[in-house]
Amino acid sequence: MKKISGILNTGLSRTAGRFVSGNFKITGMDLAFRPLYYRSMLAELFEHLLLFDEVAIIINIDNSPLGILIAEFGIDDTARLIESGAVKLILRRTLLTSKVGNIETGISELDGIPPVIPGMIETDNHFGDPVKSIEDSFRFVKLNYSKRERDMFLKRVLPFIVVDSSNTNERAIKLLVDAYHSNSLSTIGLPYIVHENSLDYKKRGHMLKLASEVTDLMLIASNNYGMYNQDSMYNIASKAVGEISNALHISSSMNKLTTVAEQMPDLKALYFMDKVGLHSVVNIRNQSDSQTFRNWINDRTKENNPEYIIKEYIDSIAKQSGFFASKKGKLLKSMMSFGVSLGVGGIAALAVPTAPLVAGVSAIGGVKLAEHFSNEFLNGILSGLMAGWTPKQYLDTIKKTISD
Repeated sequence: MKKISGILNTGLSRTAGRFVSGNFKITGMDLAFRPLYYRSMLAELFEHLLLFDEVAIIINIDNSPLGILIAEFGIDDTARLIESGAVKLILRRTLLTSKVGNIETGISELDGIPPVIPGMIETDNHFGDPVKSIEDSFRFVKLNYSKRERDMFLKRVLPFIVVDSSNTNERAIKLLVDAYHSNSLSTIGLPYIVHENSLDYKKRGHMLKLASEVTDLMLIASNNYGMYNQDSMYNIASKAVGEISNALHISSSMNKLTTVAEQMPDLKALYFMDKVGLHSVVNIRNQSDSQTFRNWINDRTKENNPEYIIKEYIDSIAKQSGFFASKKGKLLKSMMSFGVSLGVGGIAALAVPTAPLVAGVSAIGGVKLAEHFSNEFLNGILSGLMAGWTPKQYLDTIKKTISD
């Protein structure tokens, strides 16, 4: 898997458009699950900011996404995230629109009109001007910041707003229409039965959604971002947009490290359990080993093999001692790699005679772990930690944040 430069976070923009700005019609079911949707979006953002160098967020029409960031992080920490490159705001001036016809009957009154139409927001439009867009974000913040605070925020973040005026919309529509004509969209509910200009309102809405996904894929590929869900639309469009790395493998590797190696909840669970808040992201990213850890896990993550990261993690800690080259060390590393939850941090406690053994793993083949692993393993851990930086130091930073 090639090294990725960052990730496109689509959850924030979609949640903002759905629940904050009121751009889409929502159902009673949406309202009932709104708190869960919102917290899930924040949990994913929390994970993205701790795992990837750059988290890109698209601004479509209004700037409710930036409003959410200010509301959740505060005006100063939001500016710090943008200035440091942790968050990249992309103001998209291109538009995709669709005329759906008679929604009540489902019969299209627009025969002969394309189902998806490209457009462009002019620079003098309220939503196409970066300055006006930033100012617009405060409409979605309940806290009443002073004009001086808003002006200072604008001055700080304006140089970092990226305006996207590329022609990806036309390319996305052509790619989608070609796929429709070749019947490649039949597996996702759009078989080629009638000409695309004769589709009914539901299928036009489906085409609009798919076209939007393709423009996101093009943005991801052109910036060498990763993505979590390589769905059917990616499989259809991959030859045209280029290779995109599956960033979900990095997330899976991190989950292995936290739950198996360190016996703590994964990053999303930490947020859901209120163990850490969003504000902690800024402090954690400012730690000297934060960038080093992100490089380390990115370089060592293997596709579809999150177990590999455990071996790399243990080796990085005890590489100076030579312990894991021994038979006992290889056995212990194998146990942890396949999910036996001993915990790199917790297992060192086995060296203490009174420390309880991890439940269910008190002996292997009649050989007690406490007697045969403790001293050698602890020496390996200590020598590894004293030898220089290890990824465990970064996870210890997160643990400290939890305890604080």
